[in-house]
Amino acid sequence: MALVAGATFRRMLGLRSLLLAAGFGLVVGLLVLGLPSPELAEDVYEVLLLLFGAVLILPLMAGLPTADRAGGYEALVGLRPISSLAWVVGRFVGQVSGGSVLVVVLAICAREVGGERSMPQRVSGELGATLNGERTWRFPLLMQQGGTFDLELDLLFREGLAGDVTLSAHRGASANVVHRRVTPQRRLIVPLPVPSDEPGDLYVTVATTSELRVVSAPRLVVGRRALGRAGLPLPRDALGSLLFASLAVLAGSAAFRFETACLVALLVLALPVPSRPLWFWSIGLSLLVVAAIGTALSRRQALP
Repeated sequence: MALVAGATFRRMLGLRSLLLAAGFGLVVGLLVLGLPSPELAEDVYEVLLLLFGAVLILPLMAGLPTADRAGGYEALVGLRPISSLAWVVGRFVGQVSGGSVLVVVLAICAREVGGERSMPQRVSGELGATLNGERTWRFPLLMQQGGTFDLELDLLFREGLAGDVTLSAHRGASANVVHRRVTPQRRLIVPLPVPSDEPGDLYVTVATTSELRVVSAPRLVVGRRALGRAGLPLPRDALGSLLFASLAVLAGSAAFRFETACLVALLVLALPVPSRPLWFWSIGLSLLVVAAIGTALSRRQALP
């Protein structure tokens, strides 16, 4: 099993695949730099990493077993004393390890190109007191941190064509009141002057008329940051999807053609990952068993 895993890992990390990963990372970085909105760049960055990562590694994973079968490799190892399950596990470990390296190379190249994109640095408000429908939110600020910060409010209009929003900002002994007449929109951005000579955090009381309401915690833009500083090589919630897609492409390529394996992997990638651990492990083990059965059938058919 270790020998199969090592050989598969070495075949995944060929010079062509490494250059392809670097080229995909360059494309992702350029796409991030070309997006018009910073908020859009922050959301699309993770989606692009997942998309290009899947396009990069899934065809490689599907191509290895199908190429071996076309070259008669099963006939050479059909009589060797190694179980089909051990063979599948070794190949899966090698594929996942090699694919992880390729995705990390892709993400590093993407961050080198598009990671310096300037993004707003936000502080989410912490809910404090609520009195007569008015909510007070606390924003932690550093000492001597002041200026004009943008407060972002997510709004939901219930009725009418306009509504009123009143903001009361307090820091230390200083207080400012801002009143805005708002037409229907999803997000409202209000500049708030914050004195730097007052110690403590910023408290903002939000009062709205009956036509609208605030649907989430307000956010205060306190500065700028580079997109790549807080980014991970791959979003955590995408790891489960890529793992299932890798198992599916291995199960499909063990008994079917290259195109069928890629199609199965894309379908699995589009499905949501089960949240319950029991379903997660059950589906994973089922795909592994299907891959082992397909490998055993291929080995038997390849025998002279």
